[in-house]
Amino acid sequence: AVALLGQTLTPYIWLYLVCQALMSFCQANLRVALINKVIERGRSKETGVLMGLNQLVNSMGRVGAPLLGGLVQEVHMTGSGVLGAGFALLACGILMIVPPDGTDRQAASKDKKEL
Repeated sequence: AVALLGQTLTPYIWLYLVCQALMSFCQANLRVALINKVIERGRSKETGVLMGLNQLVNSMGRVGAPLLGGLVQEVHMTGSGVLGAGFALLACGILMIVPPDGTDRQAASKDKKEL
């Protein structure tokens, strides 16, 4: 989110390039981590389905983001970058609030064993 805001609001080309490099590095690493988490959480028979669903969501985002960005940019010049950073912060907040899939089940099974 910081790199996206930096790209949107900076008046300097050197700072824009630094933010672009940071964003590219983070995107490459996060994409690999996301695919790894999808494979870990899914069943081994459903890996292909989950990977296809992941690609579908990415494709829909690539179609919808320019449309939404263009509509927001009609309101203000930096609106699309600020909106993208806001969505990134929202996603980070959701990931912090919602626990991983296995933690509740593990805690419940431990409680049942103790009883």
